[in-house]
Amino acid sequence: MSAETIFIQHLVNGLLLSGIYGLVAVGLTLIYGVLEIVNFAHGEFYMLGAYFTFIASAWLGLPYYLSIILAVVSSALIALLVERGAIRPIVERPFESKVLSTFAISMILANVVLLLFTATPQTVRTGIAGTLEFAGVFFSVERVVALLTGYLAFLALHFFLQKTRLGKAIRAVAQNREACYVVGIDLNKMARLTFTLGIGLAGLAGALIAPIFSIEPSMGQAVVLKAFAIVIVGGFGSVKGAALAALLVGLGESLVGGYVSATLKDGLSFLIIMLVLIIRPQGIFGRTTRVL
Repeated sequence: MSAETIFIQHLVNGLLLSGIYGLVAVGLTLIYGVLEIVNFAHGEFYMLGAYFTFIASAWLGLPYYLSIILAVVSSALIALLVERGAIRPIVERPFESKVLSTFAISMILANVVLLLFTATPQTVRTGIAGTLEFAGVFFSVERVVALLTGYLAFLALHFFLQKTRLGKAIRAVAQNREACYVVGIDLNKMARLTFTLGIGLAGLAGALIAPIFSIEPSMGQAVVLKAFAIVIVGGFGSVKGAALAALLVGLGESLVGGYVSATLKDGLSFLIIMLVLIIRPQGIFGRTTRVL
């Protein structure tokens, strides 16, 4: 293949990674922005999204697009239960309590899936096998679907946060909880909605990646570490910062893995963290007041 063809291949792969990382990181930063909780269980919800897709497609025989919907809805329903039972009681507690609680949720979810499915990697068959050609480069239909769906989800989230009443309420709570309480915004409702939305995005990311890579119970660990890196680079609580940082990390990993070394790409996000913290400690879009 020519140099231009190889570059396009890496570019598209990087955009796919950016979309997946971005969905996980944006959900993480939404939850932090409103609930002020660093959700260490976020990677496990990403993993659950992949396994729900596997259940829907392999066990129930549903088409892939219905499997995605089922994965997102199922992840959101579990998020509602977790928020009510484990998150809401600790919202006003010290930071250490929040860390321990979300870490415990992470361990519980990972071990339940390990018990049910064992550590054997699983694969998801979508029934949409095939390839598409662009500029002399061939891409699997599954990758194209994942890429387009991920970026459409970003557009939908942007519209929701910027144009709808509930979205504006979420942004307001992230900026000033006390003022929102004074004007009558239901903080518990906003927390529940935000946590469910953030987990739903992680579940969607897992559902999109399930047909492309093998899924197993520990798959969320590496992704959530990169999501934390992205959130730090973008600025905690900033959705646009997380989206931009995800684009930088995803494209950077693909290009470094393709042109330098595949063993170095996983450390790229943490190298970017160090550089950003030296130059701009609050992150790209970080502020003294969090703004979604």
